[in-house]
Amino acid sequence: GTIMSDTKRMTYNAAYTYPKTTITTGSDNVETKIEQKYPPDDLALTDLNSRNIINAVVEEKKTVGTELVLTSLKSYDDWFSNDNVIEPKTLEIKTYNNSTGDKLQYYKYDIFGNPLELAKENGERISYLWAYGGTEPVAQVQNALNKDIAYTSFESGDNGNWVIGRGYSLPGSSFA
Repeated sequence: GTIMSDTKRMTYNAAYTYPKTTITTGSDNVETKIEQKYPPDDLALTDLNSRNIINAVVEEKKTVGTELVLTSLKSYDDWFSNDNVIEPKTLEIKTYNNSTGDKLQYYKYDIFGNPLELAKENGERISYLWAYGGTEPVAQVQNALNKDIAYTSFESGDNGNWVIGRGYSLPGSSFA
């Protein structure tokens, strides 16, 4: 017999159409506020602003009631120095009012913008292999560099990090 509802209010900056602040109020009357910053909010982000990349969230803060519960900060990089793959370089997540947080470092991307190698700060590397034209991750390997792992499959024509010489093929592959 109890009615439950959530009310969501969003505010936008006039310069772009992405939400700057989202406030959700639940049936318990507790407000959850999410504030997001984008490159136009920080003119020091010249790499993103000069390329007109305005939808990348560079900072996000989440407050429940009056308590700050989460802050995330992202830095971005042009991974191939050709404006084709501009993806996060670091992600730092701070919980509550901690001055330091967990930091994730990205080390390598493919040409589709998929992460190939990353690690928590001072942690082991986690590497990924992607197939089907870079649309599906097919392997996640912990404690290995991306260049040191490979796979093969009869389902995909991808070489999965194998170096295939001229005139050779892997069973089930389309390479020859």
